[in-house]
This record gives sequence, structure tokens and C-alpha cells, in this order.
Amino acid sequence: KKAFDVMGTMNGNGGDGEIEGFILDRLWTFDLGFVRDIPIQVHYSYVLLLQLQVFAALFTFKSFLFTLFIFILYGPLLFAILFFHEVGRAWTTTQLGGQISNILIWPLGGFSIYGPTRGGPMDDVWVGLAGPMTHVMQGGLWFALYSIITMGGVGSWSDAVDLAVLSKGGFVAFMTLLAAQAVVLNIVLAVINLVVPAYPLAGGRILSSILVLSNIKVPVAAKTTGVLGTTVGVALLIQGIIYFIRGHEAKGYGLMLVVVAAFAINSSMALLRMNYLGIINEHPLFTRQCYRVVHFSDEADAQMPIEMTELEMT
Repeated sequence: KKAFDVMGTMNGNGGDGEIEGFILDRLWTFDLGFVRDIPIQVHYSYVLLLQLQVFAALFTFKSFLFTLFIFILYGPLLFAILFFHEVGRAWTTTQLGGQISNILIWPLGGFSIYGPTRGGPMDDVWVGLAGPMTHVMQGGLWFALYSIITMGGVGSWSDAVDLAVLSKGGFVAFMTLLAAQAVVLNIVLAVINLVVPAYPLAGGRILSSILVLSNIKVPVAAKTTGVLGTTVGVALLIQGIIYFIRGHEAKGYGLMLVVVAAFAINSSMALLRMNYLGIINEHPLFTRQCYRVVHFSDEADAQMPIEMTELEMT
């Protein structure tokens, strides 16, 4: 069995290597442009989430203004939030000696495909933390904008979207509600990335790296990460369905949780399957030499020839 049976093709050819995971599939992405010669792509799951959010808003509230609000929130605004999330990861990667080859945006963040950093598992922890930390800064900026618009009236903070206020309050009310929702989005994305232990979210990368740094064998670390990721995914799926059934404003959060749950379960099951097949060293989380030399379950695994993939995902 080869790794592409589970995760996708993984090749290394002296600098032109690539990883095409089950999420990073060229058939499910489209090119958006370049930033400093780095290709920017968008995964179609992002477009699907936007369509679902707009449809749910229009179907539930039957309000053009609210539908426009949701389109801006989950369209250009969410895209900007995710883009800066990935810029934070990319910058951290370059500071640690990696080279960015490609950036892909999807609903929970993105992938930076890059050359290996100079350090070991601890570098993976720093790269994992970089994305969520951008949400702290972005959330702070949106909260500052909210405070300016409301003239410091943070005591009346509310993350609920009041249709009456949205309809009658004009542009100021629209921007106030948009700023409040942007704060909430940044909080949600930071928490999801840190709490859900599924690759390539920060939670999965950080958990597996910390386990390995604690001298836990890679197969055990992979199994722990996979089981926790699946469990959290099932819990999020149930909560998302409950939110969606509840209706009204909770529908938007419900859709996002369902997307997160489906991803977490799929990613975690793939990790567990690769571990079961004995090819966990081919998973993007564990391809680097620092994971291979001393952390596999026996000497035979530790002595496996290293065919290191040139590009990794974050």
C-alpha cells in the first residue's frame, strides 16, 4: 500500500517535490493570483460554505439586506481574515528557514506549502501557533473599530444581528454589526484552530509535536491525535446539527461547525488508517527527519530510509 491510497500522492524529486493531500486537490481549487510571486489558490469548499450561508440567510429571513450582510461577512471579510491567518503562518515559516511555495485558502485557514524549517518539532509548534495569533490581532482591530463607531459604547456589546437595527440604522448600524461579527469570527477561528486536534489545523500540529517532544513514539502520538480528532469531530457534528435545527442566527454557526466536523473526522480517520497500515511516516505531519530518527516504535522503523518530501503543508 502507498500513501496516496489514503492521503494523496506524495513525491520528492530534489526540489520540485509536492504533497497533494486529500484536501489539497488541484481538481478542487482555482487560482486567484500571486502575492510576491507566491501563487494564491482558493479551495472550492470556501465557495460552497459561502453559498450555503447565503442560501440559509435568504431562506430563513427572506431579507435582501441581511443576505447582503451575510455575503460580505462570509465572502470578502472572511477571506481577508483567512488570508492574514495564512500570512502569519507563512512569515513564521520563513523566519524558521522554510520557503513558501504556494498558499491555499479554505474555510478554516489555509495551507502554506513550504520547504522544511531548520528546527525540529518545536518549530512545528511555533508555525501552528502563528495562525491563531493573527486572529487575536485581527479581532483586536475589529473591536477597536466597533468601539470607535459606537463612541466607546462597548458596554452595549452584542454579537446578535438585530434585523430591525440592520434595516433602520443605515450604514453606521451595518458597519457596527459587521465589526461585531468580525470579532466573533476571529474568536471562533482561533478557538477551532487551537482546540480541534486534526491536521492541518494548529491543534493537530501542536498536539502531535508536543507528544513527540515528550518522547512519545510517533505511532502512539498519531493514534492519540487521530482518536481525539475523531471524537471532537463527532461532538462538533452533533452540536452543529443542533444549532442548524435551532434556526435563525444559530444556522450560520451550525453550518460552520458541520464543515469543521466533516473535515476533522475525515482528516483524523485518514491519520488513523495510515497509522494502521504502518505508513504513518509518510503522513505530512511526520515526514521530516526529526520525527523519523528516534521516535518510531522499533529500531527497524527508526532505520527506514528517509525519502524526505521537499514540500510540507502547514
